[in-house]
Formats: sequence, structure tokens, C-alpha cells
Amino acid sequence: MRDVASKTLNALVYYLYTGDIEFATLRSVKAAPAGTPAGTSAEAEDTEISATAEGPDSVPAIQLEPAFELIEPRDPHGPPDWLVFGTGFFENPAEPVSSDELYSCSPKSMYRFADMLELDELRQRAFEAIMSNLSKENIIEEVFSKFTSRYPEVLEMEIRLLNTMRNEKEVQDALAAIIQRMVAGGEFSHAGDALSKFVLIMAGSRQ
Repeated sequence: MRDVASKTLNALVYYLYTGDIEFATLRSVKAAPAGTPAGTSAEAEDTEISATAEGPDSVPAIQLEPAFELIEPRDPHGPPDWLVFGTGFFENPAEPVSSDELYSCSPKSMYRFADMLELDELRQRAFEAIMSNLSKENIIEEVFSKFTSRYPEVLEMEIRLLNTMRNEKEVQDALAAIIQRMVAGGEFSHAGDALSKFVLIMAGSRQ
């Protein structure tokens, strides 16, 4: 599957077998380097279109080959051997790693994948993981990201949260920076809907 990152695919297979899913923290949660414009880290995460694209799930494409040798299970109560040791499925499979390390993926990447496959429960879990990562430090980056512009449900949720945080200094500073970049050029041409919705909410709150 050329348009799905391998970490996302691995996490999906594990979820379908066990019902468990582990989501990584959004890139925008991590402190950005000094001088990094608002929106940069979230945009980087939006580019995980393929297994070789740049993003939190990016890894070189992996060639899967059939395994012809039976392997003793490490954990009789854990996932099947092929899921843990499948030849080529994970790099360095013999090294002891936790299930979190093996199957963790970006909630944005999984939301996109679950939406493609119409897996509503998994999409909801990814949605909740995205929401749990939002704060005054990264809400502007996420609201105006390309990912958010593709999914109305995510946009509506983030706009509601943004409205509750609108008086925070971090939010006001980041919003001012985004608007300046929008005025200066077409860098955020995808974010018109987000801006118009937020302006309407702000106008309504002042009536």
C-alpha cells in the first residue's frame, strides 16, 4: 500500500488482532526550535502520504517476504509470531522491544487510514487521541494545518477548543503570526474555512 506509512499499517494490523492501539504524541506538542514559525511542525506531520514521505511515521519502504521457518513464541499470551517476527515486517525483529515501540503511530495518520477503510471505532479513537494532544501551545498550528482542512469533524472540534482558549497569550500570538503569513502570501490557502469559522464564532461571542 503505497499511500500508507508502514508504522500506521503495522499499528492497524496489531489493532485488528488485539483491539489495542497506541498513539504517538503529535509533533506540534513538542517544543519548536526558537524562531520556528507557527504552523511549521504540524504541517510537517501532515505530509505522511506514503511510507517514504516525510512525517512521524516515515520509514523506508519495506519489502515483505514470506517466512518459511517456524519460530518459538516469546509470549504465549501475546500476538502471534508472524505479527512480531514476520520477515521484513519490522526492522531488527530479534531485538526486545515493547509493544508500544512496535505499534505506536501518529493519530492523524491513523485517523486518515481509518477514514479510508471506514473503520468508525478506530477513527473515533484516533480522533480522541488528536483532541487529547491539543493545548494552547499547539491549537493554532493544528487548526490551520492541511490535515485539519481535509476533515470537517476535526476542524469543528478544534475550532470549539480554539474558542475556549482564544484569550490565552500563546494562542493570540500564534494566531497573529498565522494571519500575517496568510496576508503575505498564499501559504495557508487551504485554511480559509478554518479562519472563517473562527471569525464567525468570535463575532457571535461578542453579541
